[in-house]
Amino acid sequence: MNNNDYNDDGSPKTCFDLPATRGPEVLALFEEIDPLSHPDSERRYRERVGRFCENLMWRRITGDVNPAFVRALIDRTFTAAEVIDEIPPETLEELKFQICALYFKKKRKKSARDHAEDRLENGAPEDHSLN
Repeated sequence: MNNNDYNDDGSPKTCFDLPATRGPEVLALFEEIDPLSHPDSERRYRERVGRFCENLMWRRITGDVNPAFVRALIDRTFTAAEVIDEIPPETLEELKFQICALYFKKKRKKSARDHAEDRLENGAPEDHSLN
């Protein structure tokens, strides 16, 4: 095996480690929101996010990744009993929202004012034709 196949700590690289899956960022959201809220949940999040990243990568290869798919994928990271008994619905919705925002950030179109500010920051003379 190649040295590029392993992380710095010696563990093998997985889909979690691919930049496109954003595994560490998704894991950070799981740990921050902590939907399961019990002592061993953080340890279990790493393996759940690993499976999430594998499924996301397969979907990217074979089809289209969209917000509905990501929301369903998040639902499938938990058992039915966990969703019913342990996770408050608003917490699960917050997790879905945050992860979808991570993958589907909309780029804001620049206005004429933004372009003018960019020109000023780069040392271009101010354009008074709009006044």
